[in-house]
Amino acid sequence: MKLSEICNLRSAAWRPYLHENPEPDYRRHNTASFVTEKLASFGIGHIEAGIAETGIVAVIQAEGGYGRLAHH
Repeated sequence: MKLSEICNLRSAAWRPYLHENPEPDYRRHNTASFVTEKLASFGIGHIEAGIAETGIVAVIQAEGGYGRLAHH
């Protein structure tokens, strides 16, 4: 299974939680914390949080190099 497929399956499981706890645009502090915690639980070591308050950047290294994943 590809990383993108795994991410889609897991993010589908998180969707109900995130929709049950909505936050206004640009003030998604709970959502940012939730996503940061999930990324850290995958063992992703390079996570930058707090970009423009609630933005997150993560560097994901896989076999054969680096990959990028963007999610809004």
